[in-house]
Amino acid sequence: MEYNILNKINLINGSIVFTPLGYLLNSNDCDTINANYNATYLNWVNNNKSDLENGNINISVFFDTTPEVYEAHQVTTSVDGMGLNEITDITPYI
Repeated sequence: MEYNILNKINLINGSIVFTPLGYLLNSNDCDTINANYNATYLNWVNNNKSDLENGNINISVFFDTTPEVYEAHQVTTSVDGMGLNEITDITPYI
């Protein structure tokens, strides 16, 4: 069985932090969360890649208006020992 880990991504003290919140088994839920991630964070990074690379802006600018974003790209075959629970309601994460 494959588990998709739901991560919260935010900026803490100037560093991007990935916090695992739980796991998803429903691939449609993963697709929904990841589509939102792609449309917000990934889209912003791609649109600002040159300015990010040359230091004109910092990634913190994204988090000024969007304090957190979620993604479910991380896949594992076991969640034993991770202390994670299954998330079945993705409403808070989209």
